[in-house]
Amino acid sequence: MCLHGGQLVEILRGNSKGIEVINLNLDKVYSIKAMREAIKIFKLIKQKNVEIVVTYHESSDFLGAIVAKLAGVPVMISSRRDMGYKLKKRHVLFYRIINNLFDKIITVSDAVKDETFKRQNVPWHKLVTIYNGVELEKFHIKVDKDALKKSLGLEKHIPIVGIVAALRPIKGHKYFLEAASIILKDLPDTYFLIIGWYDDENYYKELKDFTKKLGIEKNVFFAGGRSDTAEMLSIVDI
Repeated sequence: MCLHGGQLVEILRGNSKGIEVINLNLDKVYSIKAMREAIKIFKLIKQKNVEIVVTYHESSDFLGAIVAKLAGVPVMISSRRDMGYKLKKRHVLFYRIINNLFDKIITVSDAVKDETFKRQNVPWHKLVTIYNGVELEKFHIKVDKDALKKSLGLEKHIPIVGIVAALRPIKGHKYFLEAASIILKDLPDTYFLIIGWYDDENYYKELKDFTKKLGIEKNVFFAGGRSDTAEMLSIVDI
């Protein structure tokens, strides 16, 4: 069940293998529409006799936890994927209230676990670290590297330094670009490839402008969001 829609909905539907994917398409969880959808979720939980609810990120945590609790779901799990850098004071306060509803809270790293424990006053026994998994077989592929480089406008003999991350300030792309400007002084024949989608047009433009300010725009390539990450990584040297 997806709250906000977007590309993820279509990706999930294309790979769901018979699992129903529901798009609520909510702008805010604090709205009349959200209340109507909450009633639908409540009825669906009852109809399907749902026994476990897992929520991701604050909007799903806030709406899902309350609805699931009211519906009498036996097991409720929350998953925390980052250090909570986007959380405002009101979010932290609300988390301190609803965290009591969850049986377990999965964190993606021990650093996230420690931050959640300290900032949100979560009992230590509720926190469990489960690291992100990687399907290694997906990276054991044959790729026509020269053809892929050509499609990106890259010369095949020039080494490539890459970064794969969503274009957000927390990911540190500006540090990557600053490092690129230093490296290019000694190794001018080097490409810097940035792979990652963005949801903030202004920040994307800011990074492009920063590249020009550093005078390295001819060596930096923004590939955008890609579904062929394994293929893209195959052409990256560092």
